[in-house]
Amino acid sequence: MANARDCPAAKATCKNCQKTGHFARLCRSEQRRPVREEDVPEITVLCIDETAPARGKISCRVQIQPAASRAFCTDLLVDTGSSESLLPRRFYDEHLRESKLTKPSVRLVTYAKTPIPVLGCLPVTDSKDDVTVSATFFIVETGTPLMGMDLVTVSRTVTPVRQKLRRLPLSVRDTVTDELNRLLAAGVIEKIDASEWISPIVVTQKKTGGIRMCVDLREPNKAVIMDSYPLPHMDELLSSLRGATVFSTIDLASAYHQVPLHEDSRDLTAFITHEGLFRFLWVPYGLSSVPSAFQKIMATILQGLPGVQNYLDDVIIYGATADEHDRKLKAVLRSLKDAGLQLNDDKCHFNQTSLRFL
Repeated sequence: MANARDCPAAKATCKNCQKTGHFARLCRSEQRRPVREEDVPEITVLCIDETAPARGKISCRVQIQPAASRAFCTDLLVDTGSSESLLPRRFYDEHLRESKLTKPSVRLVTYAKTPIPVLGCLPVTDSKDDVTVSATFFIVETGTPLMGMDLVTVSRTVTPVRQKLRRLPLSVRDTVTDELNRLLAAGVIEKIDASEWISPIVVTQKKTGGIRMCVDLREPNKAVIMDSYPLPHMDELLSSLRGATVFSTIDLASAYHQVPLHEDSRDLTAFITHEGLFRFLWVPYGLSSVPSAFQKIMATILQGLPGVQNYLDDVIIYGATADEHDRKLKAVLRSLKDAGLQLNDDKCHFNQTSLRFL
């Protein structure tokens, strides 16, 4: 005890609370340790709930060579919605137990912002035919082995094409400049100096006035590996509305521009204008793999919600009664808000007994 004459701590000053009579390791005061705040970036992953590759989806057989274990071969489900590659724990226990995991530097979430627990990261060497790359797999509890965009490349058999500038009529140049400035200010595009791929733009006049500026991505699309997620069949979609009496439709504002484009894919979208060279930071309209990938994102966000169907960015909510419809509508709006998606209020219609869809 500190009040005993022969106690070594009688005259000691605690380095934690600055009081005398005890050592810091025995201090009962609240520990005052420096707090370090870290901003951990989030990585969005789709398809995590699947337990086996589904029919019609693209898979790729690769050889995985960790540093401290034997190489093994496995099929990876190609997921263009994920920027990282994943392996479930059962693969780690079976093939990689001797390899030490490292702490992840990012947090994995689904597109609906549901956290995905990660056991650790494992650096490996992946081989496919004559191609070998270094990669890092995230080890998760369950799910399907996924090949994310960190391992997905465009077809090597397609030579990049640099197309020339298409001259625009003088009457629309200023309007195109305004549109480029708007996209730059919104962070949708960025200005660059060079790219392997360069595509021209196409400008058309809208019936309501103004212009519609599109990038002619036909050449880059020849190198894009198509996402195989199916779009809904219209007959099946409309038949699900049977018995409903109250409807609402939701339209997303510039839907594709709300989905970030992986950095490895951005040069595919480079386009040339009279103002110089640009590329997209967010998904552009015109990429061949986008509709299926976006449908998969929306299916993930709306998963488990009754009384809702979507075709790309067009969403319809329906119910047999007004109360039933309102409950479903609130749930859908909450899910869209949690996913950070913005609505196009001018094209949304609520609590209608009849409406035009698609």
